[in-house]
Amino acid sequence: MLYRIAKILNHNSFMGIQDENNQECLVMGKGVAFGKKVGQTVPVTAEAKVYSLKEMTERGEAKDILKSVSPLCLEFANEVLNQAEQEFGKVDRTILFTMADHLDFAIRRIQNGE
Repeated sequence: MLYRIAKILNHNSFMGIQDENNQECLVMGKGVAFGKKVGQTVPVTAEAKVYSLKEMTERGEAKDILKSVSPLCLEFANEVLNQAEQEFGKVDRTILFTMADHLDFAIRRIQNGE
């Protein structure tokens, strides 16, 4: 599947637009954005995880959460889901944005000494 890069978050993730249906998504995987540029169209391997930005959570749209959450928290949440998938089989990956939001909030509280 081909994705056009809209915003690079770090070497392992970018916001993109799927070529086939113009759907916005978050693409995460080892080195998927390394050496890439905004506007570039890239193929994504099966190992990469793709999350729709149309997801709704109790805190709003995934796209809005993505703007306020650290990319490291997104990576950590994705890795937790990867480990859970290895341990238990199929997991509900739609919780990525909510989990990353909770992690980001907890980290900020710790940094503020709360």
